[in-house]
Amino acid sequence: MRFQGTFATSPLHIYYSALPFTPEDTELFRTYSKSVSDRVNIRAGAERSWSPMLAVLSGHNAPVYKVAFSPNGRRLASGSEDKTVWLWDGITGEHVSTLEGHSGSIYYVVFSPNGRRLASGSDDKTVRLWDGMTG
Repeated sequence: MRFQGTFATSPLHIYYSALPFTPEDTELFRTYSKSVSDRVNIRAGAERSWSPMLAVLSGHNAPVYKVAFSPNGRRLASGSEDKTVWLWDGITGEHVSTLEGHSGSIYYVVFSPNGRRLASGSDDKTVRLWDGMTG
């Protein structure tokens, strides 16, 4: 997941150059390390396995009170005390858009069952309805 965007644009070169930094307990390392005999080897400080944490998503200016994944997992919404809803790519973790309009903290975000709509609820006594994919 860490290198997904880069892998998509130049997979062979990236696999070869990233392999020395890939933990030994990964399928990627086990599959490709045998076929590359002249690769660089890390002598100290190499990771044995990946962390189970896939990403840290940051950007809000105040505490985040609610997060929700779309039904298909392609989007993640976060509602914050900073009066914004952030829409994230649920696969890469990249920020997609910032939804503004509430005048109070956002305590609820929820996607519709088909993921096309996103509702946010705030202590400004309003519910706002957004496009669930683009904001």
